[in-house]
This record gives sequence, C-alpha cells and structure tokens, in this order.
Amino acid sequence: MKNLLIGFFVLGFLNLGFSQNDTEVQAVVLEDVVLVNINKDYLAKVQSTDVDNRVRRLELAASRHNVLNSPLYDGRDEEFRTRFTGAEGFIDAYYDREGVILSTSEKYKNITLPEHIENSLLNEYPDWMVDQTSYVVFYDKDKATEMTYKLLLKKGKESKKLKLNPDGKSKSE
Repeated sequence: MKNLLIGFFVLGFLNLGFSQNDTEVQAVVLEDVVLVNINKDYLAKVQSTDVDNRVRRLELAASRHNVLNSPLYDGRDEEFRTRFTGAEGFIDAYYDREGVILSTSEKYKNITLPEHIENSLLNEYPDWMVDQTSYVVFYDKDKATEMTYKLLLKKGKESKKLKLNPDGKSKSE
C-alpha cells in the first residue's frame, strides 16, 4: 500500500514535468478598436443622472441597437420601428437605414422619482402620498425633447393628478 502511494506521488510529479512546453510565445500587435455610439445625441437629450436606472438601461439598449443586424430589417429606406420592453415600461424607437434614432415614444410606470421632485412634493403637498407614477418621453431628432412625470397623489379619499417637468415644476394641461 505504501509503495502504491509513493508510485502515485512520483507519477503525479512526472506528469507535471512533461506538461510544460518549451515553445516560444510570439507577441501579436492588434489594431486599435474604436467604439462609436451613433445615437449619442439621443442619449444626451433623454438621459440625466437623476432618472431611474431602469429607464436609463432601456434607453441605453435602444441607443445601442443595431438595426442592420435585426432579422426583421429588410434594407428599406423608410423608418424602421423597434419596440424595447422592460418590466417598468417600453420604448417605441424609429430608426433610419443607418441605425440612427429618428424619434422615440417612451412610457414607464411606477418608477422611482428623482430626489429633487420628491423633496418639492413633500414641501408643496406635505400630507399627500404618491400613489402612482409614470414617466413619458417624446424624442424627435429635429425637435425639443418632451419629458413629463405624471403623478397621482392621495390624501384619504381625495386624489390629485399632477404633471411635472424634469425640474419638478408643474406643467399646464
């Protein structure tokens, strides 16, 4: 038994010795890779640091989508629509033939409000509770982007609907 263990021990060390190769490793120089997001203008207009991370992730997915790799894209010249859906909402994005986002319609429900909006609600409506939230974004490449928070506030049996811009200021109907 003792000889068998010593035999396995020696065999194990011999195995390690023969596993090493004496071949020379050659260095390979790779070309630089440049990553370009062609929809950076879209991201600059719709994203801010205080928007819910779930919204930002879906917008990032829409900006990185490669229309040319889509099995439904047939090379047409007119706009190509793609819907991105998450647990919190959706984006309907319209792309041109190069993959640039021309416009989007976005709607998200029950997202976390930015801190400055929560603070302004606490000051203006101290006894009210936020019951429902939604965030709507309309982006067009050639127009101003519209971003609206729609809130349902409740206080006992009373309820109020509010529309706020990203700064927390009330929007007129």
